[in-house]
Amino acid sequence: MLATILLINRFMRGFWVNVSVLIGMGLGYIIAGTIGMVDLSGLAEAPWVQVVTPLHFGMPTFSLAPILSMCLVVVIIFVESTGMFLALGKVTEREVTPGMLRRGLFWDAGASFVAGFFNTFTHSSFAQNIGLVQMTGVRCRYVTVVAGLFLILLSLLPKAAFLIASIPPAVLGGASIAMFGMVAATGIKILQEADIGDRRNQLLVAVSVGMGLIPVVRPEFFAQMPQWMEPITHSGIAMATVSALVLNLLFNVLGGAERAAHNDTAHQH
Repeated sequence: MLATILLINRFMRGFWVNVSVLIGMGLGYIIAGTIGMVDLSGLAEAPWVQVVTPLHFGMPTFSLAPILSMCLVVVIIFVESTGMFLALGKVTEREVTPGMLRRGLFWDAGASFVAGFFNTFTHSSFAQNIGLVQMTGVRCRYVTVVAGLFLILLSLLPKAAFLIASIPPAVLGGASIAMFGMVAATGIKILQEADIGDRRNQLLVAVSVGMGLIPVVRPEFFAQMPQWMEPITHSGIAMATVSALVLNLLFNVLGGAERAAHNDTAHQH
């Protein structure tokens, strides 16, 4: 899978490079199927067409702890989405203005609100898509509109959803290595524009990366924390985001004000 993507990007041009991820996943799926890694049991029982009914599991209920937990999750999603928007701006060589950020976050929240009525989860920007834009070079927003229409159509076809869900993790992993790697490269490019020479910012990045790795390498580290905090303590992105926000507030917002006051005093003397 990954080898196919790399070979296409090395030896081919144009359209084939743009669809290299799709070709790699298709070829990987076929190979996985021939060696018995694809489980299609239950496909025959799935209906051909099924309409998604709103509030299928009943009317919503409200409890304080889940609400507070979801509020924290949404704030973290907004931070993540902001990073995705800025990364996409770098990839497309277009400045992302505050107004564009507000509109993007507004529609992120709107999609999550509507998603709740259609029995699904809170939405967020998908990091792999940024890597996909950089790998394919396709930057037209109407491609996203057409893709959205395809997804709506596929949501009405349970057999198609079953086939997509049957893609083995090994095949998805091959694509993820390439796409997440492109996202990481874009993030490094953005970090180069920050003042990483400052010791405080170096510590901020180091601690935030370390906190983000805790749920991955030691998932039992927060086992004694309250259950309502699990959406944060079990997510590497959430832990890194919270750490970065708190340390940035400590070092650059509060600390920056103190340094500015100290410099003004020194200048007066």
